[in-house]
Amino acid sequence: MMRRATDLSYSMSTGSADEKLSQAQLSGIKQNHAYGILCAHEIAIKGTKWRLLKCRNPWGRMDWTGNWKFSDPKWTAEAKQKMGLDHKAHNDG
Repeated sequence: MMRRATDLSYSMSTGSADEKLSQAQLSGIKQNHAYGILCAHEIAIKGTKWRLLKCRNPWGRMDWTGNWKFSDPKWTAEAKQKMGLDHKAHNDG
C-alpha cells in the first residue's frame, strides 16, 4: 500500500508514541515526534527482500542509528542503485 502511495505522490507521515524507552528510540527515533515519509521501496539483494521507508525528521536534529543507517555496510553499490541513490557518500544531517 505504501509503495502505491509513493507512486501516486501521496503525502505520508508517521510518528512515535510517548512510551517507555524502546528499541526504536535507541536507534534514533525521537519520542512523541512526527516524521515525513518521502518514499517506500521494496528491493531484493542477494535473495533477501527488504522493505524500506525513506523518512525525514523535519527538525533534522537526530539521525537513524539502527539498520540501514547512513554508514551501514548494507548500503552496497547494488543497494544504492536499486534505491536510486547517488553513489557519492554524503550525510545530509
